[in-house]
Amino acid sequence: MEAAMVVSTVAQEKCDHRFVVRFVAYTGRWHVALFVESHNHDGLDPRLVGFLPTHRKMAEADASQMNNMKDAGISIPHIYAMLANQAGGYENVNYTLRDMYNEIARRRRHVLGDARAALRYLKNQKAEDTNLYYEHIVDAKGVLRALFWCDGRSQLDYEVFGDVLAFDATYKKNKYLCPVVVFSGVNHHNQTVVFGSALVTDESKEVYVWLLQQLLAAMKGKAPVSVITDGAPSMRFVIETVFPNAHHRLCAWHLIRNATSNVGNLKFTSMFKKCMLGDYEISVFEQKWFGMVEEFGVAEKNWIIDMYDKRHIWATAHIRGKFFVGFRTTSRCEGLHSIIAKYVKSQYNLVDFIKPFKRCLTYLRYKEVEADYVSISGLPLSYVASRRQERFHLVRDTVMSLIEDFKIEDEQEKQVGAQANDSDGHNKKSCPLAKNIQQQTNATSYGINRNHVEEGLDADVEMGFWASDLEEDYEEQEFWARDSDASADMELSEEFSI
Repeated sequence: MEAAMVVSTVAQEKCDHRFVVRFVAYTGRWHVALFVESHNHDGLDPRLVGFLPTHRKMAEADASQMNNMKDAGISIPHIYAMLANQAGGYENVNYTLRDMYNEIARRRRHVLGDARAALRYLKNQKAEDTNLYYEHIVDAKGVLRALFWCDGRSQLDYEVFGDVLAFDATYKKNKYLCPVVVFSGVNHHNQTVVFGSALVTDESKEVYVWLLQQLLAAMKGKAPVSVITDGAPSMRFVIETVFPNAHHRLCAWHLIRNATSNVGNLKFTSMFKKCMLGDYEISVFEQKWFGMVEEFGVAEKNWIIDMYDKRHIWATAHIRGKFFVGFRTTSRCEGLHSIIAKYVKSQYNLVDFIKPFKRCLTYLRYKEVEADYVSISGLPLSYVASRRQERFHLVRDTVMSLIEDFKIEDEQEKQVGAQANDSDGHNKKSCPLAKNIQQQTNATSYGINRNHVEEGLDADVEMGFWASDLEEDYEEQEFWARDSDASADMELSEEFSI
């Protein structure tokens, strides 16, 4: 009894090259029956052998290493380059970049339903962190509408720092284009801290009410003292429904942008900003508001009417005494979104999103530990004014000194009966120490107009106007600072359903 195997024939060009072996039963061994060495075509270049389908195979060890690096946020091309470096060159790698993508897709196909896989992953995480809280809701067809989760560390952070809550939605962070809602606050190092996260398929009032209810349940019923949002129409209703006793504040940056788009006058926007941020008594605010509205003739605009009705949640005059831990804008949320974007990509499915998002939280918590070490290991520091405030005081003192010098010089000129200088030198005399000021302040030097003195204006009063402008600029620098700690219709596939 014999069995035959034909190895290596090239049928495309009817090549006679072949290698035939037969198994001989009575000897129990394989025997070479035929070997034709000659070819009727050129042999394949050794450099191209690795591209043959029969040679392209990814070892299990390489696949495991690829998945570990992918979970760490390394891109597939960079992983391929690293594996090629380990092998001593790309020619020594037995697979291509396309084969790596195919391996990832093959592994994903083994997961029955992306939403189920995400819930299974959170369930496994709960076995490690017993305090982890997660919930989800589905629609009538079984499609996931919202998924909320927060781990035990987030719950501890909320217990300590949860008096002020900020939340905003970021978009295009997963392949379903689902909005990602992050609930955040600020810790004792003035760093952004995450209290909870959610993926939603729509931003309806019903879904947001459900999200805040889940946050309240996860935090054992503790409601925030104050909440700041971007001013989405549904937010006010949702906050009043779930957190009826919380103080709600609208983001100042969004309001100023809306003022520009609705009125279209930069001078109005400037005055609106002063009305909003000015620490006035309510009577003074009312006077300034109606004066501004009358000056620009915008009393009939719907946006103006709506803003006045909402003045209790955006005007500093009306929210004085309410605790917002320095929040004026949702810039911390946007800063956090920029950090999240470094860990997740728009093509990620649910599981691929949740895993790197966890690594993002780990990074933020490491920064807190780092700040803890710096605070306990360094020398205690007394209060030091910011560089901008120091610059203001330096400029103010220097300019006041120069004004006194001008007064003295003017008196001396009058005493000796000095004649008028030429028009360039007399009408406007530049500060003789301007160059020195710029070197000391690293800012644009301030010119002093001599006419202020010659025309009898009180130079001290004029300086008061300059000082007030600088002080106002200093006080509002926090508002304009964008926190760095922290800058479509949805198509749901079948695998997104539960």
